[in-house]
Amino acid sequence: LTRMFGLEAVPSVPVLVRGQVGVENRRLKLDGVELGLDDHRALVNGILSLEDGHAGTELQVDLDIKDLNRFGGLFGVSDLPGQPLQLTTHLKPEGKGLAFQLKDDGRSQLRLDVDGRIADMATPLGVDATFDIGIPNISVLSFLAPPDTPWPDAPLKAAGRLVNERSNTRFDQVRLELGDMRATVDGKLHHDQRFDLVLDVRGPDASVLEPWVGQPFLPEPYSLAVQASGKPSAFGLSNI
Repeated sequence: LTRMFGLEAVPSVPVLVRGQVGVENRRLKLDGVELGLDDHRALVNGILSLEDGHAGTELQVDLDIKDLNRFGGLFGVSDLPGQPLQLTTHLKPEGKGLAFQLKDDGRSQLRLDVDGRIADMATPLGVDATFDIGIPNISVLSFLAPPDTPWPDAPLKAAGRLVNERSNTRFDQVRLELGDMRATVDGKLHHDQRFDLVLDVRGPDASVLEPWVGQPFLPEPYSLAVQASGKPSAFGLSNI
């Protein structure tokens, strides 16, 4: 498979592909197509159009990951929760973009409920979406930031709406919970990955903020507003 698809490497585990595929009017009809990697499975049903832009495509993909940490390890991603994850995904191209839905089955500590649309796949940060996400420990996202970024040992919840405004995506009524910390987020995520956000943060123990803002606080209740600007790899906090 490495040579066939031009990949640098693929996991050295058993691979399974089986199911029914039909062809009609430049469309592939996928009926119970099962893809397996080790003991993890994906079941694909729907229509895959061979036309330009894949117009007429509509797919449902049911993922059954037996152990998320073990699955991530196949691709060099570590420190994910060692839990199963069952997830249903709906995908439907619309013009230059893509409509999508993601929903877990509710049996895992991971929660994922997203309904959205990418206006143009050439600028995938241009998203309209509503979301409700829960992660048992934010440290699983550590691979998204520089190695020395401080990550608290706490669960993360995020819910709200993203609104595409051509050159940026606006955060609309976005609410975050990180351990005992509560925050609302307003602002914009630009399509070049820059962001300008205003966070209204409160919680019972201000001392937990020290790794983030670089100065000590007494362990007392707090409420503050802060502006964050920059990129994920380098950003600044101001107007604290």
